[in-house]
Amino acid sequence: MTNSTKTYVGPDRGLPFIIRVLWFFLVGWYVLLPWILVAWLLNLTIVGMPFGVWMLNRVPLVLTLRTQRGY
Repeated sequence: MTNSTKTYVGPDRGLPFIIRVLWFFLVGWYVLLPWILVAWLLNLTIVGMPFGVWMLNRVPLVLTLRTQRGY
Protein backbone atom coordinates (compact mmCIF):
# COMPACT_ATOMS: atom_id res chain seq x y z
CA MET A 1 0.00 0.00 0.00
CA THR A 2 1.54 3.28 -1.08
CA ASN A 3 0.84 6.63 0.42
CA SER A 4 1.17 9.22 -2.33
CA THR A 5 0.98 12.87 -1.49
CA LYS A 6 0.50 15.58 -4.07
CA THR A 7 2.58 18.70 -3.72
CA TYR A 8 1.66 21.90 -5.53
CA VAL A 9 4.56 24.12 -6.43
CA GLY A 10 3.45 27.63 -7.31
CA PRO A 11 5.19 29.89 -9.80
CA ASP A 12 8.34 31.61 -8.68
CA ARG A 13 7.32 35.22 -8.26
CA GLY A 14 10.90 36.50 -8.06
CA LEU A 15 11.91 39.68 -6.29
CA PRO A 16 9.39 42.28 -5.15
CA PHE A 17 8.48 44.94 -7.69
CA ILE A 18 9.93 47.85 -5.68
CA ILE A 19 13.34 46.13 -5.49
CA ARG A 20 13.34 45.65 -9.26
CA VAL A 21 12.38 49.30 -9.84
CA LEU A 22 15.20 50.50 -7.59
CA TRP A 23 17.66 48.16 -9.34
CA PHE A 24 16.49 49.40 -12.75
CA PHE A 25 17.14 53.07 -11.97
CA LEU A 26 20.11 52.83 -9.60
CA VAL A 27 22.14 49.93 -10.99
CA GLY A 28 20.65 48.40 -14.13
CA TRP A 29 21.33 51.24 -16.55
CA TYR A 30 24.96 51.58 -15.40
CA VAL A 31 25.72 47.87 -15.65
CA LEU A 32 23.92 47.29 -18.95
CA LEU A 33 26.38 48.94 -21.37
CA PRO A 34 29.53 47.23 -19.99
CA TRP A 35 27.60 43.92 -19.90
CA ILE A 36 26.68 44.20 -23.59
CA LEU A 37 30.16 45.35 -24.63
CA VAL A 38 31.83 42.43 -22.86
CA ALA A 39 29.32 40.04 -24.41
CA TRP A 40 30.04 41.28 -27.92
CA LEU A 41 33.80 41.17 -27.32
CA LEU A 42 33.44 37.54 -26.23
CA ASN A 43 31.41 36.84 -29.37
CA LEU A 44 34.42 37.87 -31.47
CA THR A 45 36.28 34.75 -30.33
CA ILE A 46 35.28 31.17 -30.98
CA VAL A 47 36.10 30.13 -27.43
CA GLY A 48 34.17 33.00 -25.81
CA MET A 49 31.11 32.81 -28.06
CA PRO A 50 29.00 30.49 -25.86
CA PHE A 51 29.49 32.74 -22.85
CA GLY A 52 28.88 35.87 -24.94
CA VAL A 53 25.57 34.51 -26.26
CA TRP A 54 24.64 33.48 -22.71
CA MET A 55 25.31 37.05 -21.55
CA LEU A 56 23.22 38.55 -24.35
CA ASN A 57 20.33 36.26 -23.47
CA ARG A 58 20.43 37.59 -19.91
CA VAL A 59 20.35 41.31 -20.73
CA PRO A 60 16.74 41.68 -19.46
CA LEU A 61 17.74 39.99 -16.21
CA VAL A 62 20.69 42.35 -15.74
CA LEU A 63 18.58 45.40 -16.49
CA THR A 64 15.46 44.60 -14.46
CA LEU A 65 16.23 41.49 -12.34
CA ARG A 66 13.18 39.83 -13.89
CA THR A 67 13.53 36.10 -14.33
CA GLN A 68 12.46 34.35 -17.51
CA ARG A 69 9.04 32.80 -17.47
CA GLY A 70 8.61 29.16 -18.36
CA TYR A 71 6.41 28.07 -21.22
